[in-house]
Amino acid sequence: MDDTAFTLANYKQYISSRKLMASKCENCSNVFLPPRPVCPQCHRRNMVWLELSGKGTVVGFTSITIVPTPMAAKGYGRDNPYLTAVVQTEEGPGITALLDGIDASDPAATSVGMAVVADFKEET
Repeated sequence: MDDTAFTLANYKQYISSRKLMASKCENCSNVFLPPRPVCPQCHRRNMVWLELSGKGTVVGFTSITIVPTPMAAKGYGRDNPYLTAVVQTEEGPGITALLDGIDASDPAATSVGMAVVADFKEET
C-alpha cells in the first residue's frame, strides 16, 4: 500500500494510529482538512501529508438534545445532551468535533475562543 497516496484508506489508517492528518500544498502552502490530492487554491497536485498538532480554538458550538440514532444508542438525548463544535486548528483548517469532558447541560461552561486539544475516543 502506498501510504503517501491521498486515499480514504490512508486517512483512516492515520486516524486509527491516533494521528490527525491534513494535506499541505507545497506550491502555495495552504493546508486542507479533510486532506485532498489537488489544491483547491492553485489547482496543483503537489500535496504532502501534514500531521496536525491537535491544538485548536472553538469558533462555534452547540448543545445537541435531539440526537441521531447512533448517539441515542450511546446514551445521549434530552436528559443527556452532548456538545459539538467547529474548531480552528493551529495550522489553519477547521474541523467539527465532539467536545468531551464538558457539561453539555451548561453551555456557559463552553465559550467561543476556548482552547481545545484533540483526543481520540475508542469506539465500542
